[in-house]
Amino acid sequence: MGKENYNGERKIEKLDFQYKLQFVVIGLSIIICTILICITLALKNEVENLRQQNIILIEQTKSLDENAKLLLEDNASDESIEVYNQNANGQGLIFTEEPTSLKDAVELMDDRYDDFTNNWSTILMVTAAGLGLLVIIFPFFNYVFLQKDAVKIYEKKMNKLHNKKEKEMNSIISEFERKYQEDENVLRTAHKKMQDEIDLSLQNGKNANVEIEKAQGKLKQARQGIDSKIGEWEERINKYIEEGKKQIDKRVELANKTIDMANQYIESASNPDENRKPKDINVEFEEAKDRARVYFLNGNIALDKKDYSKAIENYNRAIELDDANYGAYYNRGYSYAQKKNPNYDNVISDYNKAIELDPDYAIAYINRGNAYAIKENPDYEKAIEDYNKAVELDPDYAIVYSNRGNAYAIKDNPDYEKAIKDYTKAIELDPSYAIAYNNRGDAYTEKENPDYEKAIKDYTRAIELDPSYAIAYNNRGTAYSKKDNPDYEKVIKDYTKAIDLNRSYILAYNNRGTAYSKKDNPDYEKALNDYKSSIEIDSNFAGAYNNLACVYLELSKKENKEENLEIANINIQKAIELDDTEGLFYCTLAEYYYELGEEYKDKQKEAYERAIALDMKCALGCNKCRFQKS
Repeated sequence: MGKENYNGERKIEKLDFQYKLQFVVIGLSIIICTILICITLALKNEVENLRQQNIILIEQTKSLDENAKLLLEDNASDESIEVYNQNANGQGLIFTEEPTSLKDAVELMDDRYDDFTNNWSTILMVTAAGLGLLVIIFPFFNYVFLQKDAVKIYEKKMNKLHNKKEKEMNSIISEFERKYQEDENVLRTAHKKMQDEIDLSLQNGKNANVEIEKAQGKLKQARQGIDSKIGEWEERINKYIEEGKKQIDKRVELANKTIDMANQYIESASNPDENRKPKDINVEFEEAKDRARVYFLNGNIALDKKDYSKAIENYNRAIELDDANYGAYYNRGYSYAQKKNPNYDNVISDYNKAIELDPDYAIAYINRGNAYAIKENPDYEKAIEDYNKAVELDPDYAIVYSNRGNAYAIKDNPDYEKAIKDYTKAIELDPSYAIAYNNRGDAYTEKENPDYEKAIKDYTRAIELDPSYAIAYNNRGTAYSKKDNPDYEKVIKDYTKAIDLNRSYILAYNNRGTAYSKKDNPDYEKALNDYKSSIEIDSNFAGAYNNLACVYLELSKKENKEENLEIANINIQKAIELDDTEGLFYCTLAEYYYELGEEYKDKQKEAYERAIALDMKCALGCNKCRFQKS
């Protein structure tokens, strides 16, 4: 195939050469014709000149002839005639055909001139005709013999080019069809996926419409319930207002009576009247009750001012004068609970008396439950019983659900599902109940299968409701830290916000220190500062001492090993001194002995066994303890 292309190219080159040769030949022919014409014209002029010269010679000859005649007539000698002939020959008057006369000589010269002219004209015409014929025939020859070959070569080459282009085009079309088929398959898949998504969206839309209708129904019911509650509360408020007015009127009246009685006592004391008759016992009793109400009112005033000691004194006098005043018992118990380091036995005793005098006193059940839950040795079961009774008496009181949820969450065997259910009910009754959101978030993080996303959502809602809620920030930071691959920047940000809101928030300092020590590039200096801040606020915070020890153990692996290990030992010993029931502290101690070396293996083992005895789960999961059982 390469050879054919080569021969075709040689033929094309030859054809191009012959085309060029054709124009060269035509050009040369024109030049030759021009030269011949010029030569012919020049010869014609030369012949004309010769003719004129011959005419002149003939005239001269005529003159010589006349002289010859004269000589002949004078009988010139033969020698003279010979000289004459020689002179005639010298003038070129030699004729092949001897003229008989001068006229014949001239005519002979004209004939020869004409013959010469005709011969050259014939030559010129023949040459021009030949050249013209060559000019005509040569292109025709090229067209007939060479152009045909060129056309064939061109057609062949074009056919090959066409076949090549056709193959390329077919290849491109095939590739395009293949890609088109692939794209079509992709589009079909995408279209099907999109259609499925549309169908799913439509289905979700239908489901959403159903849910919206349900929600609208619930909203309608809620609105009806709210309207009903509003009416009920308005009725209660009006009732309380009326009752309050009556109480105020009674208290004013009682106060006036008390003043009158005081004036009478003063007057009696200053002016004894032996003839005064003893008062009736019933009258004395009523007067005592009136005086008890005065003390009760004074106790309430002191309670509002948070002067709990004065409030307790007044409630004591009120109870002495009227031991059936359940309000005085309840308020005295509440005052005991609000004091620093309260005696919860006194608190519970007063709530017991209030409930004994009024078995339907719901708020007394709630606060007695609170006292059972927060006293030194909590009794969560009794607390839950009191909350149950309070719910029975007033099922729409949000705080009792929240408190019962707390009891479920912190009792010995926590029931986080019940706790979450109670917090949810409290939120339904009071959607702005930030504490319930926070506590439900705690339950989500502490249950067997923690749901940190829901917890974070609840903490966030609590913060939205109360932007100054430092505990919610701290708890959200903890939830972020417990997720897989925690974002410690978010964790630290939340702990920092909690500290900004409460500069004495010990747990927030401690937790932020832990976050600084656990992030990808630990900042041990900041961690140490935070743990130390916790200890400055509370020098008995054992957990902060343990965390300090952990940081110094890590630093000992990088620099100043002996010095850092000594500081770690001091801090872990302090933590154990403050709380020797925490298994994690003994894990840290085992880590300390491990860093000291093989000679302390027995002490390491002893510390680890102590950790297992106190908290096996913690000890087995402790990533610091490297003690291997022998």
